Amino acid sequence: QVDAMDFPQQIFAGGKKRIIVGEGSPLKLLTPVKYLDIELDAGAVLTEPLNSAHRGVVYIVSGELELNGHKLAAGQACFISGLDELAIKAIKASRLMLCLGQPHGEPIRQYGPYVD
Repeated sequence: QVDAMDFPQQIFAGGKKRIIVGEGSPLKLLTPVKYLDIELDAGAVLTEPLNSAHRGVVYIVSGELELNGHKLAAGQACFISGLDELAIKAIKASRLMLCLGQPHGEPIRQYGPYVD
């Protein structure tokens, strides 16, 4: 168990990011994962380094932003694969979740409400 206040937070010009899983987080997984909760002020720019072997999703919780030149608004998501960095520009004050990890290459099996 990790309490919300125990996740490290990095403050930078125009925003902040909380590291849910990844370097510096007290939460450890067996698979390499980067899971960030990012908040940006309107007009803020962030370049986030990625592992190009990872893939995942960026979900826009609130606001509006450009992700590598593509506009996204609250409630939208974007699949990420094969990138070594992500250029994020907040058009409006925004919050997003960045969740990437190493693909397992295993088949997906669904049992009732659970996915294995």
